[in-house]
Amino acid sequence: MPLRALCASLCLCALVVTARAAETKSATLQVKLEEATSSLLFRAGPVKLAAGGGVQRLGFATPLEYTMPLSGAAVAFRLRLADASGAEVPGRLLLHASLENQGRKDLLCPGQPERLFLAYSAPLMLPEFPGIGFPVEVGDKVRFRGELDDRAGDDYPGVYVELRMYYRERGKDKLPVASAIPLWIEAGECGADGYDLPPGREVKRREVQAPRNGKILALAATGSEYAVRLLLERLPSETLADLAWQADGAFTLVNWMPRGGTDIDAGQRFRVTTEFNSGAAATRRGAGRAAILAYFLPFEVK
Repeated sequence: MPLRALCASLCLCALVVTARAAETKSATLQVKLEEATSSLLFRAGPVKLAAGGGVQRLGFATPLEYTMPLSGAAVAFRLRLADASGAEVPGRLLLHASLENQGRKDLLCPGQPERLFLAYSAPLMLPEFPGIGFPVEVGDKVRFRGELDDRAGDDYPGVYVELRMYYRERGKDKLPVASAIPLWIEAGECGADGYDLPPGREVKRREVQAPRNGKILALAATGSEYAVRLLLERLPSETLADLAWQADGAFTLVNWMPRGGTDIDAGQRFRVTTEFNSGAAATRRGAGRAAILAYFLPFEVK
């Protein structure tokens, strides 16, 4: 290939990559403590979206962080997209949103911080499981990340990602009896941002190893609009959960609290099988996103 043509090709590739994942550097994170609802409202943005403009990222290159003002437990989350006035923005614009506790490591992906929340669609509600919460401490630094993509064909001059975290505060509220660790088992490997979906049906399998002895108290699953089914197995052949996602990508829930949870041993292997159906003739870039959340209660070491 002639040098000029090669350079042009490389420049074009660079432009394509940039269009697919650009950082919205002007975005800020505002957090409002609302004692009346026992919640913290995280509001990140604004993000300007143009049809076909590619993926816009929040909080990746430029950290969007907040220091927790209280100790207790996070018990539920509500996610939505809004405009500058606070009105909800419709449409499938969200690719990913997460809230990370920078002071704790992910037990399944030690190179990453613990994620208190993770989702691939909005609006979305992760309801409270009575008796279960994720521990938070005053002074914990949490980081928000998000990704949006305008695939609907309309321009949006300013979109905000709003995540409301409901809490129980130590010393003021009755705390959950189980202080669980959030274990997010994603369809992709640790650190992956989703993978491209070919036309039609696609099945993705991943195996993980239990990090410690303990029990799983409950499960919640979330996925992109193309995720249709998730199967969780304890190898070699025990099916623990077979979940079908709702059409809007909402969390699918399994509660094992009434039976005391499901015991697991350190080193046991689990397989997550995720089925996608893009329903399209073209490849869907970065649309292969799904995860199952295990509310994990480790046994105390005696």
